[in-house]
Amino acid sequence: MRSKFTITAFTRLALCGGYFFLTSLAFAQQTPPATPAQPATPAPPPSYPTAAPPMAPGPFTIQSADGKSRLKVGGLVQSYLHAFPEDGRTGNSAFSLRRVRPILDGVLFDFVEFRLMPEFGEGRAILQDAYVDLRLRPQLRLRSGKFKVPYSLERLQMAADVPFLERSIAGNVIPIRDVGLMLMTDPDRNGLELEFGIFNGVVDNAAGDGNADNALELAARVFYQPFRSRPTSRLRGLGVGIAATAGSTTEPLSGQTFRTAGRSAFFRYAEGVTGDGERTRFAPQFFYYVGPLRFLGEHFTTRQEIRKGAAATHAVTNGFNLQATYVLTGEPTSFRNPVARRPYDPATGRGGAYELAVRYSQFRGDDETFSLSLADPATSADKADAVTIGINAYLSGDHRDQCLPEPSTQSAVKLRTHRFRAFHPIPDRQSIHRERDPGRATTKLLIFCPAPSAQDKKIRRKAREQDNCNVSFNELGRGGRKIWAVL
Repeated sequence: MRSKFTITAFTRLALCGGYFFLTSLAFAQQTPPATPAQPATPAPPPSYPTAAPPMAPGPFTIQSADGKSRLKVGGLVQSYLHAFPEDGRTGNSAFSLRRVRPILDGVLFDFVEFRLMPEFGEGRAILQDAYVDLRLRPQLRLRSGKFKVPYSLERLQMAADVPFLERSIAGNVIPIRDVGLMLMTDPDRNGLELEFGIFNGVVDNAAGDGNADNALELAARVFYQPFRSRPTSRLRGLGVGIAATAGSTTEPLSGQTFRTAGRSAFFRYAEGVTGDGERTRFAPQFFYYVGPLRFLGEHFTTRQEIRKGAAATHAVTNGFNLQATYVLTGEPTSFRNPVARRPYDPATGRGGAYELAVRYSQFRGDDETFSLSLADPATSADKADAVTIGINAYLSGDHRDQCLPEPSTQSAVKLRTHRFRAFHPIPDRQSIHRERDPGRATTKLLIFCPAPSAQDKKIRRKAREQDNCNVSFNELGRGGRKIWAVL
């Protein structure tokens, strides 16, 4: 009976995934290339950062003579102090190197992309990401290797772009990373993202490098930004979606530990508990970005058969996460961090961008898990809530300070962190200047581009494709161009 259900769930997911991908291919072939957004209102980045950040020339980029193969070297270092108000009851106060990640992103022959990202934080030496993308169409790619399972919206954010020190307490009921094969689309002008993959399968709050049993797991995600192509719409930054996984497992669960943002364990299964059949997950999600405001929310449900000896149950665990941020200095925000208009200047003490962040998250366990002694109520909680309030300081494009107190079931308090991002989201250019035209009562954006190069024609073409934008090119002395965009 269990096998029949498994096959049915796999078949339904496969048919749905195939339908959505055929639809996306039709969109990709029938619609013209996406029109770049006006410079004054940048388009929100994709909800799922599938591709490596733009490979703009820089001091850490190695590039072939024809520009078709590139390697970019970056990294992420995150350190902070966990301070607990009660001595030893919820945890020990300590400094921590939470994340230490060298990052290699590359492109080969303009259609093969790859990422290699090990992790050395907290005294570990593990491989976080190692995958290769084969671009089959302009908006369609095939990914193989170890990478994030397309499920949680917050988890799909790069660690450097999460507006809190740790992801929410609800993230304990999601898969993190796994080894597998995935077909996916990049968001085009229609704002549609689709991911469909097959993986080894991992337990909640875990990343895997192998398969502990003989079963595989399917994962699918659909995310839609209906107003993405409307530059003037207040709903341009709205996106809604849904994700799901389906599979079966007999993997041991006794080593599975759920933790608070203070890294204190609050739930674990009893020794000898294993999976006993079907495991499905379901996650509706949304985000909304408008000006300096951003909102993100999602709900998770995991259903799985578990067993210890004669005791067995169909366990259901839930969690949700709601968060909002506001950039006090007015910079626009998106799925990635805001970028300061003026980098912080130590000589004057001015500059930088400052952001207020708040989050409420919750975890709910299954009652029968405790009544059947599949979890110890003395060491595990059937419910956990956490409220996080923080202030972020973006001193430049690559550095952030945070002060985030988070009361929860374990009352963790976190102070100060430093993050170093590998990639700056602003395109490489020499300078930007704004000017008011009193005769026409319009605003002009003057962009001084680098000297004419192989990209000059591309810049010209993209500028002319701007909606509601009148563009003219003028020579700028020896080897330079200026672009006047009347907005």
